[in-house]
Amino acid sequence: MATRNLTAAAIAELHYEERGPSRQVLWDATVRGLGVRVTPAQGRQYVLSYRFHGRSRLMSLGRVEDFRNVNEARDLAREQLRQVRMVKVDPLIARQRDKAAGTVKEMFDRWLLAVAARRSPRTHAEYRYQVESRLIPEFGRHRPADVTRPEVRRMHARLTEKNGPIAANRIVTTLRAAYGWTLKQDDATLPAGFQNPAQGIELNREKPRDEFLRPDELPAVVGQIQAVKDPWQRSFLWLLMLTGARSGELLNLKWSDVSLKRGEITLRETKNRTDLRLQLSGAAVEVLRQTPHSGAYVFPPLRRDGESPHMRKPRATWIAVLKRAGITRRVTLHDVRRSAGVLLSKKGFTAEQIARQLNHKSNITAKVYVRIADELQQEMAEALAGGTRAVSDASVSTLGRNLRARRS
Repeated sequence: MATRNLTAAAIAELHYEERGPSRQVLWDATVRGLGVRVTPAQGRQYVLSYRFHGRSRLMSLGRVEDFRNVNEARDLAREQLRQVRMVKVDPLIARQRDKAAGTVKEMFDRWLLAVAARRSPRTHAEYRYQVESRLIPEFGRHRPADVTRPEVRRMHARLTEKNGPIAANRIVTTLRAAYGWTLKQDDATLPAGFQNPAQGIELNREKPRDEFLRPDELPAVVGQIQAVKDPWQRSFLWLLMLTGARSGELLNLKWSDVSLKRGEITLRETKNRTDLRLQLSGAAVEVLRQTPHSGAYVFPPLRRDGESPHMRKPRATWIAVLKRAGITRRVTLHDVRRSAGVLLSKKGFTAEQIARQLNHKSNITAKVYVRIADELQQEMAEALAGGTRAVSDASVSTLGRNLRARRS
């Protein structure tokens, strides 16, 4: 079609000619490359024709009715042409990448699928909770490339004040992991040279936890565990005390991975993604003998556990146990595992041996148990009383045999 000075009247006169070419455009005489294309349905849209690295490109700028006037369309066309000539960016490719990138929520969806395939269910659940509860409400509708470091820094400061320093740190590290994975995919989600917006954010200082059950507290604690009415919760807390296993790994235990005859269990879904065969003390075997069978899992879901295939961590029950035992400070279920590490250290086992027994990937964490044990003023065996002494001694004896067997 012809070239003329585009005006509202000239655009209104445009009509699609059925016998004409399939692409019918009236080009502007003011801004070279700007035109109005008319479709067989008599729709009109501004288009921009340009060349990028020798290739002819035709890009839609939008419907004519979406612009206030022709001059607004000319301004947009000039800006796009400047990108081509000065910045050396193809605006059509940039638009296609933006469309392919989708939203931050869609980026998170892709990342969580990868996490589910490669990481433990516990890790996936933690990431998903942080994404759904904090990150999607914050950035979900953004384009991935539009999230900036200052925005992340402000979010971290706000969450630190509202939710605490550790929770704020976890949200930022989750965002950093999602962007780090996306940058490695080499797809159209992020432009070349994009910097991870969560990288370089100064996190809050975290004091490492070194809490554990002290020797003189154990008799009262195990007495209150024995008083727990629910048999599965009672057995779970006993086995935490007697094995030092991670609570999440113990909850995933199935009866098919229990051998009372050999006195061992096999933990399948471990943090290190390797199966762990754990020898049991006679006391631990007796706990499992007294645990009712109800389904495939040793610890079946309770009514309040919802759709979980197994029991969830009995945190409320554990808090009640501590309260009845007279312990007012915060001691978590994971701190019970630390207590087992301290016990082994007091019995003379090295950090390397403890790391092997408790299934640490390295002995760095186990060295904490050694340091804590050095600070104890009483011998663990002397602090245990009555029936708890027999339980603990049986447990430590079996742990010792297990360590010696692994070294041989």
